[in-house]
Amino acid sequence: MRELPAQAIAQQAQAYWRAHTTCPLRYLSGDTTMAGIISIYSGHHLLVLEDNDPAKSPWIDLADMRQSGYLAISVNSSPEPVTDALVIPLVLRKHQNQTNPPHSDMVIRFVPPEDCEQGI
Repeated sequence: MRELPAQAIAQQAQAYWRAHTTCPLRYLSGDTTMAGIISIYSGHHLLVLEDNDPAKSPWIDLADMRQSGYLAISVNSSPEPVTDALVIPLVLRKHQNQTNPPHSDMVIRFVPPEDCEQGI
């Protein structure tokens, strides 16, 4: 079972966005659960392109999303290092008969805005 510090993850994601641009963060894309957590705990109404699939999120204006930029959220269980992204280790509980608990990271990539209006 995962123990997620949801508020802290949302704050880290927003800080990562602000470190790259002064444009407002409006969109998230990728892993539905993790992007949803960030959206809910961000304190803003961030739109989520679920699983990067427009069919699952018909309310998303893809042209506006590209223009506004977004954070791409994924979960990575590979031991290979990830570069050019914010990597947040996910804390997983050790199950009774496991020697080592499984390891996963939330990977957040910045997709820059093509153009944006300042402020929300």
